[in-house]
Amino acid sequence: MATTYSKIQRNFWETDEARDMTPEEKYFWMYLQTNSNVNTLGCYVFRMRKAMDETGYNRETIEKLLEKMVQTLRILYDKNTGEVFLLNSSEIYWNKSTNAKRAITADLKEIKSKTLLETAKTMLQKHGIFAGNEAENAENTAFSCDEGQERTTKDNEGQTRTTKDNLGEEEKEEEEEEEKIFNGKSAEFLAFWKAYPNKKNKQTAISRWDRMKVTPALYKKIMEGLERAKNSREWAEKDGKYIPHPASWLNAGGWENEYRPLETEKPKPPEPPRRDNDAMARRLGR
Repeated sequence: MATTYSKIQRNFWETDEARDMTPEEKYFWMYLQTNSNVNTLGCYVFRMRKAMDETGYNRETIEKLLEKMVQTLRILYDKNTGEVFLLNSSEIYWNKSTNAKRAITADLKEIKSKTLLETAKTMLQKHGIFAGNEAENAENTAFSCDEGQERTTKDNEGQTRTTKDNLGEEEKEEEEEEEKIFNGKSAEFLAFWKAYPNKKNKQTAISRWDRMKVTPALYKKIMEGLERAKNSREWAEKDGKYIPHPASWLNAGGWENEYRPLETEKPKPPEPPRRDNDAMARRLGR
């Protein structure tokens, strides 16, 4: 019987992320990444009773730990389907090998949560695991063999070249602008870093930024999403305690999250005149 292993980064214990976690959170985070239900996609059914037996925690503790993992953008959790999605899966389990893609495709078909499914497909496309319609239809189609994939890639490249040849000069300039990449040494990353309120693990954030291949269009979305997050109730809660590390926020596509805006204080209505004063005035004949 073959043994399946989970990859854990050895430098995890040296990161600010680990230092900010309680012993319970570290233990539970390791459990989420290493229990027997974990698959190549990193999205699986979380079995509460099994987790209680294996960790020794009661239901209330596990529910609180799950909530904390969601708040710190380490996981997504759908209570309705009981499924967990590890947001660091791209770093640990994903690669472009044929076997990995086949396993990921099979795992996609098992997802019941529409939210987790759409998030997974979006992240797979962003990380270059699947391209175009392949990511969109992966849960409904079997992954093609290497030869077919190579043919498709070449056909797409040929189509891209033909399309570029037919573009006018103005459209070419727009396309070149779109293809610009802002790396971790660019002014754009420095602007992001300066604006981000929780400045932890800068080098990890730079590595994540570089892997994302940030274009001008993506940069605009990131900064707009960051501004919404900074003015949200989620990030204001407990003086910013739940603001994730920059790399975690980028990895999870945090700029696409829906945030609850801070509530502005409503002006107090003027106090009505006191009746006792009116009565006193009438007695005095005023």
